[in-house]
Amino acid sequence: MAIHPIDNRYKVPELEGYFSDDAQLKYIFKIELPLIRALEKRWHCPKGTYEKISERASQITGEMWAEKQRDPKYKHNIRALIALVNEGLPEDLQRFFHLGYTSYDAVDNGYILGLKDVTSDLVIPDALALGNTLLGLSDRYKSTVQVGRSHGQHGEPTTFGREIAYHADRWGKGIGRIMDATERMEGKIAGAMGTKASLALLGDPDELENAILGSVGLTARISTQIVQPEDAANYYSQLLISFGILNDLANDMRHLARTEIGEISLEMPEGHGRSSTMVHKGLSEQGAIIGNPEDFENVCGQYRAVMPHIISVYLNQESEHNRDIRNSAAERYYKPEILSAFIYSIRRMNDTMGKVRANEDVMRRRVENAWHLLMEPAYIALALDGEARAQDYVRNAVKEHGDFKTALESDARIRSAIDALPAEKRAVFESPLNYIGESEKQASNIVLYWSAEFSVTEDAIKQRGV
Repeated sequence: MAIHPIDNRYKVPELEGYFSDDAQLKYIFKIELPLIRALEKRWHCPKGTYEKISERASQITGEMWAEKQRDPKYKHNIRALIALVNEGLPEDLQRFFHLGYTSYDAVDNGYILGLKDVTSDLVIPDALALGNTLLGLSDRYKSTVQVGRSHGQHGEPTTFGREIAYHADRWGKGIGRIMDATERMEGKIAGAMGTKASLALLGDPDELENAILGSVGLTARISTQIVQPEDAANYYSQLLISFGILNDLANDMRHLARTEIGEISLEMPEGHGRSSTMVHKGLSEQGAIIGNPEDFENVCGQYRAVMPHIISVYLNQESEHNRDIRNSAAERYYKPEILSAFIYSIRRMNDTMGKVRANEDVMRRRVENAWHLLMEPAYIALALDGEARAQDYVRNAVKEHGDFKTALESDARIRSAIDALPAEKRAVFESPLNYIGESEKQASNIVLYWSAEFSVTEDAIKQRGV
């Protein structure tokens, strides 16, 4: 029986290929077997040892390993693995597997390799897919005028495409930070205290470490029994920072889908269940058909569920002297939970953003009648024309004339200040729809920039550039 929601409701099936017992074995053997190759090369073990131990390793399953760990005689993951490997080897070869290593020479490097793989195989491709969806939406609606909002109140107009471009730019930078954090993760082959004393008995310890780590694309400088924890802390920090961007976008979208706002709709299949009893659900006051924004709300909920894990991530920077295992239990929770929730949410958000449609008439009507939004350019025109207290003048003009549109048409001082502007600047006052600054240009620039960047990143991922 599943007792955790990521086991069924929010499952990302591919993650088993990175976090299961079988996956952990795969990554540990990627570190253990190069040691045997190095020992054989240096004549510490008979020719053919690497081949025989590799063959034995291929026979061991995660289930076998888990069962061996439950044996009271072992109760230790690597000791259990050593026993399993040796059970299938001739007695004279049983002394070589894991020789000179400490457990975390295998475990920490395997952990890092798993994170690198899941990032390049799942996180970044899914993130790029969402990024491209956002760029498409931005390009489609770059000229669709929408009222701006600050503190829940209407602000100067923008365009829907520009607002999506803003989130796309944040998302693109987040992808880069995740990739950088992944690239920066270092490994270690340095023995129980990090001094390489045990490796020195086998040969040049630096040469051994470089050869073994180099075979899997890792580097190292200095460690204790474990790798420096800041690399993983930085990685999870970047995941959660990007998750925060996703949460912010989802929250903005759910507000735009509110009944009283109704500026976006979601393409829903016929008969989509919006409520078990409220038949009216899905109709905005403006008549737009919208679905409950449960997809956006779910993304916000996923973020709430795992964002607090960052506290455990930072607490795990502390390891008493050369090693203790206070980090272990917390890490077993947050590693799969953060990655699972993040990947699940990226995919759900990508699917949902692909269904978003701007209710352009609703957006347009909300702006074209909001003449008060032109009070800002009016006071700027007055200030440029020498009015010392320009903002006060505009406010008083509205009080005198009843509304800003009337003031704009009737107040001689305001009209003279506007007439003093160049012709192309005066066009702003013909309609609030014109006061969008460089919204279209900004959206176009972001689409152009990140389309190129995402393409380069996609190529790098295909070549295992992460």
